[in-house]
Amino acid sequence: MQTIPERDSGQARERLFENTSAELGSSTLLKSEELAWPARPFKTFVDVLRYRATQCPDALAFEYLIEGDDEGLKTSYARLDQEARSIALALMQIASPGDRVLLLYPPCPEFLSAFFGCLYAGMLAVPAYLPKRNRHADRLAAVIHDAGAEVALTNLQNLSSLKSLAESDPTLKRLSWLASDSTLLPDATDWVAPPSVQSESIAFLQYTSGSTGSPKGVMVSHGNLLHNSSLIYATMAPRPESHYVNWLPTFHDFGLILGALQPIYGGYPCTMMSPNAFLQKPARWLRSISKTRADFTAAPNFAFDLCVSKITDEEKKGIDLSCLRRVYNAAEPVRKKTIESFSGVFAPLGFSRTSFYPSYGMAEATLFISGSPKEGELSFLSISKKAYENLNVETVSVEAEDQESLVGCGSFGGGQKVVIVNPNTKNRCASNEVGEIWVQGESVAQGYWNRPDASQEAFQGRIAESGEGPFLRTGDLGFIQQGQLYISGRHKDLIIIRGVNHFPQDIEKSVEELSKDFRAGCGAAFSIEEDGHEELVIVQELVRHPQASLETLAAQIRERVIQDHGLQIHTVSFIKTGTAYKTSSGKIQRRRCRSAFLEKTLDELARFKKIESASPSRESNQNHGR
Repeated sequence: MQTIPERDSGQARERLFENTSAELGSSTLLKSEELAWPARPFKTFVDVLRYRATQCPDALAFEYLIEGDDEGLKTSYARLDQEARSIALALMQIASPGDRVLLLYPPCPEFLSAFFGCLYAGMLAVPAYLPKRNRHADRLAAVIHDAGAEVALTNLQNLSSLKSLAESDPTLKRLSWLASDSTLLPDATDWVAPPSVQSESIAFLQYTSGSTGSPKGVMVSHGNLLHNSSLIYATMAPRPESHYVNWLPTFHDFGLILGALQPIYGGYPCTMMSPNAFLQKPARWLRSISKTRADFTAAPNFAFDLCVSKITDEEKKGIDLSCLRRVYNAAEPVRKKTIESFSGVFAPLGFSRTSFYPSYGMAEATLFISGSPKEGELSFLSISKKAYENLNVETVSVEAEDQESLVGCGSFGGGQKVVIVNPNTKNRCASNEVGEIWVQGESVAQGYWNRPDASQEAFQGRIAESGEGPFLRTGDLGFIQQGQLYISGRHKDLIIIRGVNHFPQDIEKSVEELSKDFRAGCGAAFSIEEDGHEELVIVQELVRHPQASLETLAAQIRERVIQDHGLQIHTVSFIKTGTAYKTSSGKIQRRRCRSAFLEKTLDELARFKKIESASPSRESNQNHGR
């Protein structure tokens, strides 16, 4: 990485923005409800970075903050392009176009060079979670096997430890290893783009988070990337001075596309820090936004709650958030309470509630599916809980006794089509019915790698009554009201007890809010079959040193779930800190929690059965290893 003089980067960026606007024209911006493709004929994402490196080589592309602190490593478009060409040449010596290349990096600057190196070589990048002491090694092995990867890229800092781990893991052992930051890489000037790489070529495999099953490799083409980037660009409308701050992991679609690729597409710099740097001190995120005067950032719902609960008054001093125009909130249920709480706490620091940008997306649609095209729009809908349980939408007043507030995740444009379909009959739902969200458009990916049956099921949905299609079946439930998309939850996670539907995230929220002894986002609600009936189970991770007794906490959970949802709980299971099964993006894996519960492999502290039980079951104090 090279250091870029601050005085040059701003001027160069402004020239680049002007050049980009002249080259691409206003066609990159939203015109009425449709989004046109850029006038410049970019066929691949390689063309985008090459264009940036040619038009404005010295402009600041990325700054990476070491441990989230103020001083960071900076790189320009030219340097990123040069490193990518060198890595591509090294890859071409040991692999062929179309081969899958595993990317195993901690949060670091080298990841971006490696990712583009794969694109420049015409090979398929496979971003993956870096294993540590066999943690996540099983998931990594599944990804390697599924992708058929034979080459792995990493940095020198992690090469020796990964090779050591590979000695005891046959799946890792068969990989050819290459350090992307080695000084022995070929001269970048010898690189020539593979002629086989076109818009329809697969750029990378984005492995799904596995929230409802084993991870699958989504085949994202260069054309998918360019189209989705144009959609996001329209929602941002970047300015010459625009800046993005990102702490989301780049091996996940949210952090990769919105936080790494979109800044290159849009021509504005990005400041990055590691997820751990944020989790250890959430104030680092806001301080970086304030210092860089960033107008864009993004995070899942839990991050905003963490800022509210962890950032002290002392840490708030000197932070100014008035620069923010777009704060993308996605990747898990977007809650009204979170929006109001964060806005209230940080309004004195200049934050405006209208900066929040609830949106919806998934890897199978490259990333972005819906979001509001206008600044300052937030849509909340009050609905009847009782009707909602029957998958019907009945609007009620905010003061209604059984009301529930949902957050709108925006509209859709740019040729994207979204319909709500009954997942059983495969016919369109009425406007007041909850159904599965189906998506059609140029951002929809090409299917799952080497899984024709799963691809047919997910990517070839057709409406039964008309034959219209194909559509991407997202697996998510939702509905559309007044052009706004509202998300209800995962279809496979839906809990049905005595014929009544319950969304697990609603039950988990009721439990989570009960006590500070419960770790946020680390609880799972699911059903099991007992004596021919579906019964509710709650698994909740505790903080390291809970203040209340477990018996008291279990009783409080039962009382709250009866009060909020009218449900008796069969079993409450408390597990150790840091042991809840979660995806790489931090989503709770309910099905895996359920399997571990039934197999008694949860790291349990106590298990309380039935409401009449006043003490833990015989199994309660056994600590089950994973």
